Amino acid sequence: MEHYSVYILIDPMDKVVRYVGISKNVGRRSREHLQGRSSVAVAHWVRELKTQGLTPDISIVEEDIPDEGMAEVREWDWCTYFLTKGAHLLNSITPELRAKYAPLVEPD
Repeated sequence: MEHYSVYILIDPMDKVVRYVGISKNVGRRSREHLQGRSSVAVAHWVRELKTQGLTPDISIVEEDIPDEGMAEVREWDWCTYFLTKGAHLLNSITPELRAKYAPLVEPD
């Protein structure tokens, strides 16, 4: 049985977390991000990095999550954590998180 992992994409220039995601295969998912198979915001950011000869750093922050529902909960827990640290995430942030962390979240 494959387990989920929570991973982050980090800006290679300032080392700030820009995206939190979940996947059963982080290597494959990271390649998809680099190929532009992401949300519009993430794909645009990755393209901009590529024009400078850069790619996002990728790090797994949590592993061995047994099911998708729990993985989604952990993904949002990590989003909340990074928002409290001042990250400007490219994730689609829920209205509840946006209201709580509005000063820290970039506008849509």
